[in-house]
Amino acid sequence: MYDRARSASRSLLGVLLVSLAACATLPDQPGRQVEVQSVSGLEARNPADIAVAPLVIPDGVLASPPQKAVRTAFCRALVKRRYTPLAIDFVDARVVEAAYSPGSAREDAVLEIIVHSWDRSLWEVRTAILVDLEARLIDAEHPTAEPLWSGRMTQRFDFASERNRIVTEGALLQEACNQIAEEFLAALPVRDTSAGRP
Repeated sequence: MYDRARSASRSLLGVLLVSLAACATLPDQPGRQVEVQSVSGLEARNPADIAVAPLVIPDGVLASPPQKAVRTAFCRALVKRRYTPLAIDFVDARVVEAAYSPGSAREDAVLEIIVHSWDRSLWEVRTAILVDLEARLIDAEHPTAEPLWSGRMTQRFDFASERNRIVTEGALLQEACNQIAEEFLAALPVRDTSAGRP
C-alpha cells in the first residue's frame, strides 16, 4: 500500500512538472528564423511606397517559385508592417529585360527578393516547403548604397493543416506563400506612421 501511494505521488509530481514546463514554454516569436543582416538608414529614411521587384533567382539555382504568388504575399506582409506596396502590374509595366530599375515607379524603396532555394519535393507527401530566401530593401534614390534593411531565412514550412481546410491547390499555395512572407517580414521593423514623419 505504501509503495502504491508513493508511486501515485511520483506520478502526480511528474504530471505537475510537465505542466509547469509547458506553461513556461514561450510561444514562437515571429521572424526569429530571419538573420537580419542590415538595418542601415531604415529609421531615418522611413520609406512608405515600396515596389516589390520580380524575384531574383541566382545562376545555378534550380528553383521555380510561383512568382506572382510570392510577390503578392510579400505585398500583403508589407501592409501588415504599415508600408504601402505598389500594385505588381504597375511595377511590372516598368520592367525592362526582366529587371526592375529602382525609382522607375517613383517609389521610396524597392524590395528585392532573392530565391536561393524553393524546395517543394515534400509538397505532395507532407505539404511542406523548404525555403532559403534573402530580401533587401533598397533606397530608390541611392540604389547602390547599403540596403536600408536586409535579411535571410532558411526554414521548412509545413501546411498539412491548411490542406484540410483549403479546397483548391492554387489557394493552398497562395496561403503557403502568405505565411512564408509574413514570417520573413516579421523581422522588418514596422514603419513609423506618427505625425511629422514622411
